[in-house]
Amino acid sequence: RGYGKYAQSCWVGGRVFAGEVVSGEHLRCSVVVMAAGAVRLDVGNEDGAYALGGGVDLTVSEAASVLRIHPSRGPMSGGGVTVYGARFVRSSLLTCSAGDVMLSGLFASSTEVTCMLPEMVPGNVSVEVSNNGVDFTQKGSHFEVSDLQVVSVDPSQGSVRGGYVVRVGVSGKTAIKGAVYCGFGDSVVAAYPSRVKDGYECEAPGRSAGTVNVELLEEDVVISGGAPFVYSETLGVQMYGSGVLSGLWPVRGGVSGGTVVSVRGRGFSASGLVCRFGDRQVDEALVKYVTSSLITCVSPASKLVGAAGVEVSNNGGADFSADGLQFMYEADAKVHGVRPSRGVSGKKGQMVTVLGSEFQQTWELSCSFGVGSSVRGRYLSSSMVVCSAPERGVGAVGVGVSN
Repeated sequence: RGYGKYAQSCWVGGRVFAGEVVSGEHLRCSVVVMAAGAVRLDVGNEDGAYALGGGVDLTVSEAASVLRIHPSRGPMSGGGVTVYGARFVRSSLLTCSAGDVMLSGLFASSTEVTCMLPEMVPGNVSVEVSNNGVDFTQKGSHFEVSDLQVVSVDPSQGSVRGGYVVRVGVSGKTAIKGAVYCGFGDSVVAAYPSRVKDGYECEAPGRSAGTVNVELLEEDVVISGGAPFVYSETLGVQMYGSGVLSGLWPVRGGVSGGTVVSVRGRGFSASGLVCRFGDRQVDEALVKYVTSSLITCVSPASKLVGAAGVEVSNNGGADFSADGLQFMYEADAKVHGVRPSRGVSGKKGQMVTVLGSEFQQTWELSCSFGVGSSVRGRYLSSSMVVCSAPERGVGAVGVGVSN
């Protein structure tokens, strides 16, 4: 403190550099250090260095450089980009920038850093890296943000066996330069131009029951936003037209229960409603009548992972439907920590890496920041998810993950 009248300069390694007094406790200096290594920083004026509290030691490293990034294009929803270069440093201040957006960098090695790009508008942005959050590389690589978006998936549901044609409607003007593929979650199949409308046709691969994101890939790179596709143990939710029930959402939840499931069908009554998941009956207090074609049920806990048939009764459990819609019980996602663990209040788009276990690559993957603040999550691995923290005021909140 005390900057201004007697201290307006920085002394580094015996050389003086003019400073800018921001306040009595803040002095800003632009310094030049000729070589990497440890140097001494003191404050004073142009005649000499003096500080009652003494100076501090600084570690100066060689400037980082960016050679290339992969992938070099991607969807508006953002995603992971690997930056290859030189002289990257493992530091809590390691930062990536995409245009004017600052992001935490994940250190892999002195030549490799991973950056999680946020949602962006179509166009080109320059990706740069800084070891200290201040001095960024100046000749980074350009990342092209594609405007391609999957706007329809027809049919939107199907059997876990796969083998049927799915038509993928696409909007956007970004040119695709390489081979095109459809991604059903982490399963990739060849795509062919649609014979009916703008878009592509793909043969759905076989998968386990649940909801996946359908996206377009150019070679091995996702270049479009996605849309959900539901795999069912039977022929798909749309095939139950002659029964009582016609659909569930979501179609998966944790074994600890507590998932609010919307059930669509016909002929629901306002009284006597009971839901059943496998052999576990849901108390009437946890069943909510919305309309004669829509109710909600809170899933009960399950001792086992796997599919459970969902049925509904209108007469207090005396008689149930027999449509066999499947709800998938999965291991509960567990959060062990977040990185960074603090952010700036009132600021949107701060990227947070959530560390834990049992994370799954699903369409419904989300992060919660306190009560009533849920945002989409981006899956990195079964132990790592990245989310954009919502704008909030000062204070601590609990962070959770839902598959």
